[in-house]
Amino acid sequence: MHRLLTKIGNAWRKNWPEIHCGLTGGLPGFILSRSPAPLTDDVPVFCYHVIDEPTFRADLAFLSGNGYTTLSADALLDHLEQHAPAPPKSVVLSFDDGQRTLYDVAFPLLREYGHRAVAFVCPGLHREADTGGEADAGGLCDWEHIQEMHTSGHIDFQPHTDSHRYIPGWPRPLPLAGVNDAVADRRRPDVVSVDEDLRKAKEELDRRLD
Repeated sequence: MHRLLTKIGNAWRKNWPEIHCGLTGGLPGFILSRSPAPLTDDVPVFCYHVIDEPTFRADLAFLSGNGYTTLSADALLDHLEQHAPAPPKSVVLSFDDGQRTLYDVAFPLLREYGHRAVAFVCPGLHREADTGGEADAGGLCDWEHIQEMHTSGHIDFQPHTDSHRYIPGWPRPLPLAGVNDAVADRRRPDVVSVDEDLRKAKEELDRRLD
């Protein structure tokens, strides 16, 4: 019962910003309107965790059929800092947690439709492919998957902390979507400061992905 209540509490904290927007009228018009106004300087960001093939294929088909461009993290930053404006009708497809459907489902479809995505992963939780099947059992991509996706140019990897802990309540660990809790807990690095955790995450991604 305690574990269930913890999961419910974590889900509430994680999704409260979106719930609050919905209750207070803060959701963008393109989500609620049948005929939304054209995008101007806004770049919508769609966040995924665990996905299925039919739903994500439908999303990409809609974006392709309606002339949308999908941006990398660098392209979005250039747009926000006014270095290079994003093309009209630009969006960002964001994936959290590095769950295995990122490789099995999202990656092949992104290649098929010629789109890009940004994936936020926790380097301290990923392992090499030869870990006795634990990578598959845990539900996380292994480093070979991540390197292949990065090399393709279709997925831009960024750090999502090193150990997936709740920053406002540091160092409380948070579950990863679609990932075996026991495996994630067993892999989670020792507690360090927030600054050190973020530094380690960036350095490991830089080292692994050049």
